Amino acid sequence: MLLLGALLVLVVLLFLFWYVLGAVTGADELPDGGPDLGPLPNTVLELMSIAVALPLVLLAVLWPGRRPVGTLTSVTGRMRWRWLGWCLLAALLSTSLLTATAFLLPGDDTGPEESDVWVGWGSFLTSVVVLTAFVPLQAAAEEYVFRGWLTQAVGAFVRSPWFALLPQAPLFAAAHGWG
Repeated sequence: MLLLGALLVLVVLLFLFWYVLGAVTGADELPDGGPDLGPLPNTVLELMSIAVALPLVLLAVLWPGRRPVGTLTSVTGRMRWRWLGWCLLAALLSTSLLTATAFLLPGDDTGPEESDVWVGWGSFLTSVVVLTAFVPLQAAAEEYVFRGWLTQAVGAFVRSPWFALLPQAPLFAAAHGWG
């Protein structure tokens, strides 16, 4: 409960900052009422609203949990770099295959859309740098919260590891819009 309460407070503070920034800059309003500071800043807000859970879950394990934070990462209590490398290689291969397949698929012939226009190297490289900085934090927060902390917290009360997986799987799916 401490983790969820702290997460709620941090996300509310983050969005309050965002609304104040939008009001100060005179930003347009999005359909949901929030300020539109542009596609990249809006994406950063979305990523950061999830990434703020990362330090909280690590603190929850360290302080009330009284165990090393490495226990969230692996059963060995530390990052398994070799295993991570193999996983990244598998991800790179499958992502490359998927991307190549997507380029080979026929598109619709309705003409060029606004999203098909090249934005230029400056905007592209800025986006790559920003996303490279924030996406790993957001993804790590999700993994540590759902697959690390929540699974272990439930697993402390049940005998079968399968029952420990039951709550995290639908919650992880719900956080991603059920696909």
